[in-house]
Amino acid sequence: GAGAAIYSRDDITIEGSKVYAENAYSYPAIVTMGSTPNYIVRITDSEVKTKTSLWGLYNFLGAVEISNSALDFTESAAGIYAQRYIEIDGGSVEAAEGCISVRTGTEKISSGENTGDITVRGSASINGIIRSGMGEISIEDTAGINALVDQMKDNTLTVYGQHTQSKDLTIAEEQTLIVREDAALTIPEGVELIVNGEVQNNGAILNEGTITAEGPVKNSGTLQNEGTITNNDVIDNTGTIRNRGTMDGT
Repeated sequence: GAGAAIYSRDDITIEGSKVYAENAYSYPAIVTMGSTPNYIVRITDSEVKTKTSLWGLYNFLGAVEISNSALDFTESAAGIYAQRYIEIDGGSVEAAEGCISVRTGTEKISSGENTGDITVRGSASINGIIRSGMGEISIEDTAGINALVDQMKDNTLTVYGQHTQSKDLTIAEEQTLIVREDAALTIPEGVELIVNGEVQNNGAILNEGTITAEGPVKNSGTLQNEGTITNNDVIDNTGTIRNRGTMDGT
């Protein structure tokens, strides 16, 4: 339907299966478009890979529940979208620079289980970006998480694990980029991090590309520069800075 590889107006259940869903059109690969928020996409003990120019898995109004499954969205523009909630229990999700996202609007849904929450448990492994609009992001075991977690309601972006930012990223004036103590952020060559808000580095930042800081950078971890840093505000350093590139500014 409508160009999707798997399309439903009801629940979708994938259990104990291997699924490859490819869509050459501008439409998600696996879609449920039910008219109420009650529909759920459930994936259990399965392997799923998608290839599409949009979302790999898209639930227009409902929820997504994933258990002990391996999902590969690295050949899709984005990973998972749901309106109600997303639960990931064990297994792995590979989304590259694509998102695992719940409702990015400005108002939290208040009825029933329409929380806008994302819950990750059971030693799940995730690579990508995890984003929620007005819901909560709960990561119960961080060991396998290599992600940029975008908690929009708090205006925070938090780096978990080893995250390489493969596309340009702008931190808005009201936002704070936080690198956890046990985390590392890499800005590779050809990528620019523009800081209009604030950076709090408690772990490690390796810059091989460009960092342009219009807002403060608070470094209590390790900041290693092998590219270019242009600082137009203040670097508040209580950690370690190693410069093998170019640093300009105040």
